[in-house]
Amino acid sequence: MDYLAHLATAVLVWLTAGFLPIPWRALLRALALLHAACLGISALMPIFPYAVDDHTRALSALTLLMLTALPLVMAAMHYIIERSHERRLLATLMIAAWLVFSLPLKLLAHALLIQTLSPLIMPLLFIAGGPALDILVVTALYAWAVSWRHGP
Repeated sequence: MDYLAHLATAVLVWLTAGFLPIPWRALLRALALLHAACLGISALMPIFPYAVDDHTRALSALTLLMLTALPLVMAAMHYIIERSHERRLLATLMIAAWLVFSLPLKLLAHALLIQTLSPLIMPLLFIAGGPALDILVVTALYAWAVSWRHGP
């Protein structure tokens, strides 16, 4: 029954996305198609061992891996551009703060959505609200830090 409800929701999202502007339409239709594909895979392979604790463990591990690699990435990219030590430290701390403070919120939101909807939503949550979201935000914060004006 859960499969049918989720499939109907994916079809409904696909159809209602046609009323939105093009960028939002494409995004929602891609998410609906991804969710329908994940439903098909999980229906064909019910023995696939991916439980809620695996989901939260993978989400935490990837976020912590990004946090661990952050100083090396910033040293290889941002520190060669920025001359000010304070700005180097501020940019690194700003990105690290996002990763540290967003992890518990993401875990809480994922747990709430999985409990409210069903475990069938886990692949979509992991792709749309997991490491991909972190990469987008880290890229935006990095671009903002690089655009800071240099003093005389």
